[in-house]
Amino acid sequence: MDDQNPTQTPPVSPATPAKTPVVEIVPPQAEPQQAPPSGKFSFSPKIILAILLLLIVVVVGGGIYLAQSSKPKETAKSNPTPTSKPSPTPDPTADWKTYENNIFKYSLKYPDSLTHSPLKYEGEGGTIFTDSWKSSNNSYSINIYSYPDIYASASQPEFNAKTISDENIIVSGQNVKKLTGKEIISDIGTLIHIGPLKNNSQNYYIIFSSGSSIATQESLDIFNKLAFTFKFTDASPSPTCIPRPACLDATPRCLIPETPDMCPSTITSTP
Repeated sequence: MDDQNPTQTPPVSPATPAKTPVVEIVPPQAEPQQAPPSGKFSFSPKIILAILLLLIVVVVGGGIYLAQSSKPKETAKSNPTPTSKPSPTPDPTADWKTYENNIFKYSLKYPDSLTHSPLKYEGEGGTIFTDSWKSSNNSYSINIYSYPDIYASASQPEFNAKTISDENIIVSGQNVKKLTGKEIISDIGTLIHIGPLKNNSQNYYIIFSSGSSIATQESLDIFNKLAFTFKFTDASPSPTCIPRPACLDATPRCLIPETPDMCPSTITSTP
């Protein structure tokens, strides 16, 4: 027998497992968080100084205002506003001549462009008087016609014209009628009557006539200005009482009631 030693298989050591490399896991670090504001503000010294100056100005200004407003206010003396007087209207007849009739006691003014000529005649009841002013070319005339009350019905001048206007105006303090019209025959000339004015039992008319000529605006203006200068120099005084009815002093006495504003009786009772 063959002694043969079997070939011994060397013992197999257990396989050593492969080493896994160790990886060190580092946990992520959180970013540092900013702390929330604490609510307090920090001011620089310049800002603080500006605020202090502003407060000082406000306090000082307020004190001055209060001091001024607490003083009693002086009442301002109101000076009266001077009222401007209206400038006087220039007199358009300032350089005109003045005519005065000493018989019938009236006056008026007229320009140099007119020539004056009086005319009078005696009638049954008194003197009829006419003052006449004519233009240099005889294109128109202005007449003052005067007659006594006794001739009032027969001597009143007729208005022989087609009436264009009929109005009332004030002349020498009297409210009188002014008639303006066209001359009947020619239907061209202008005729104007102002009147009647009354004074001391006399009647007066101021008359414009251009005959058969066309009246210019200048001639009409002269007439109107002349008429408004007419005035009585010895006007009758206005009555201060109502005329007393004669029957109040008759016998038997009438039944008209006597009022305080009546004129007193002129009859003197005999004892």
